[in-house]
Amino acid sequence: MKKFKLTIATLIIFSINGCMLSPYNEANTIRGVLEKNSGNLLYPNDLSEEPVELGLDFTVGYLVKQYYSKGEIDTKKEYYKLYKTDSSANYFKHLDENFSMSDTEIKLVNYTRFIKYTKSGDFSSHVSHFKECEFKLGKCQYENSTGKSEVNTTFKDGVWITKFRGFGASERTMKRIYSKSGILLFRSNHGYFMGKETYGERTAFIPNPSVKQQVSNITSL
Repeated sequence: MKKFKLTIATLIIFSINGCMLSPYNEANTIRGVLEKNSGNLLYPNDLSEEPVELGLDFTVGYLVKQYYSKGEIDTKKEYYKLYKTDSSANYFKHLDENFSMSDTEIKLVNYTRFIKYTKSGDFSSHVSHFKECEFKLGKCQYENSTGKSEVNTTFKDGVWITKFRGFGASERTMKRIYSKSGILLFRSNHGYFMGKETYGERTAFIPNPSVKQQVSNITSL
């Protein structure tokens, strides 16, 4: 009986302090991604090998979620279509959830992603927040607009886990899962801003055949 009362009291305290289960359930999402992609997950020792090739019909969708403390979860979809490949890179066009094609393009060189935001731009910017530190385990420093920043990355059971300093010197945690082709399968970014919890999540999915065809038709114009 005492144990039961203690459990209830603990739950009440957690609820008052806002520590009940968050509405986004990151652990279940990660578990599902790992199960669906078993045998196709990027491990540190894979980085010395060539990425698994993608076919030109490859299209990936992303379910993107944003959560702010005690607020609603904002959800949207977007799509990336492989439209060109050469001996050194794969190139992707971007469409929003309304199948409107933007000027944004991604260039995947081995496992590193570069981005350009305009048709006349170039692929000089890293997609990763951590630039050349994206796949380096342990502590790593990189240059950004404010000087040097440091991240600390570990790898566990298919998940790349990076801890870094966010706004106001608060610690944030980013978790990432990649395929052996270098495709981002999952990314989350969790931390606090001005004392309030923030969370972002991006989870890959394979579009159904009709959506895939619609994306292909638009990007081929």
